[in-house]
Amino acid sequence: MKTRRVPIGKPTLVAAALLPHAPVLVPGLAPDRAEEVAPTATAMRDAAGRIVAARPASLVLLSPHAPWRAGAFGIYEGDLRGSLAEFGAPDAAVRCPADPPLTERIEESFRGHGVERWRIERRALDHGSVVPLCFLAEAGWDGPTTVIGLAPVPGQKIIEALGLAIADAARAAARPIALIASGDMSHRLSPGSPCGHHPRAHEFDETFIRLLGASDDDALRDIDPELREIAGEDAFDSALAAITACGSARGRKVLCYDAPFGVGYGVAMLFE
Repeated sequence: MKTRRVPIGKPTLVAAALLPHAPVLVPGLAPDRAEEVAPTATAMRDAAGRIVAARPASLVLLSPHAPWRAGAFGIYEGDLRGSLAEFGAPDAAVRCPADPPLTERIEESFRGHGVERWRIERRALDHGSVVPLCFLAEAGWDGPTTVIGLAPVPGQKIIEALGLAIADAARAAARPIALIASGDMSHRLSPGSPCGHHPRAHEFDETFIRLLGASDDDALRDIDPELREIAGEDAFDSALAAITACGSARGRKVLCYDAPFGVGYGVAMLFE
């Protein structure tokens, strides 16, 4: 399926990245596994540093683990706080100011694109948000942030509409904005994987990473939905929304792919 390109003019979206969200990646959470996750953690520091170096005035993060309602995307309301206390690491915590003006522009843009939304009130951030934000905070990010929760929605078009709505809101805001797609790839790569093992799960990761690296967005959009289901992944929707929002593959680069525990972790700059 083809989608319209977002015009590149005055910088609005200045950088975008795909970051995994496994809590084990956060330094200090599992010291006995630090060596196994070192390649991914190093790549995440690299990506976070690139995002901060782009000097965004605001950050938008897409998380597949936020509270959800069927058919609608959630937007966290108020100052953003969260930790990995439920994973035994209460000191792995983040706090960012909200960005009400940008949130309002995003909601207005959602309406224009037929995207349903709801406000996530008085809730701590989910780990799909906290893990990437830990690395961004380490790189120096403490600015206005908007976190959008993804939800099961029928069809790919609404995910692309989400991306276009974010792009329109970023242009209307007229300030540099960075975009983070949070997501892990296959959860079924080996016996003992969180969702069980499937012998074809690796096909999704191999295809997804190859197409990201080749900047072949049309082929990426055509990845078999059945293969995505087999893999048990949660990176495709957030990455597709971010890619659609950016409208360009400029600076696209896969920084790392690894799967030390039967779950695929991919780190990539989607746009610079």
